[in-house]
Amino acid sequence: MDTNGADTEICNTHLPEKPELSPTLISDSELLSEFSHHAQNKARINNGSFGCCLKSVLSAQQKWQLEFLKQPDDFYFNRLKDGIFKSRLAIKELVNADHIDEISIVDNATTAIAIVLQSVAWEF
Repeated sequence: MDTNGADTEICNTHLPEKPELSPTLISDSELLSEFSHHAQNKARINNGSFGCCLKSVLSAQQKWQLEFLKQPDDFYFNRLKDGIFKSRLAIKELVNADHIDEISIVDNATTAIAIVLQSVAWEF
């Protein structure tokens, strides 16, 4: 029991261990570089409907798009599923999920919220 009278063994069973992050994840110059493709006199703070996409994200999107365009059938039937699995595995590690089945990749935050609300509705 802890000082509040709670059973610490029960309380700690569902608390994942948080990953240790470095104090500085990205330097100021790296951050400026990630947004160097944006108009210099505009502050884009919305990362939803109207792009605030990082240069590295745009580059990765273009790489995947070109891979698809080289051979669409091979990409779709032989490479896409493995790529999605690897992405889910990386996200699982980042968020300390217990199992990869806890990780879903959706188009955007609106879709994610709709899925959560729909599943909550089924609970009632």
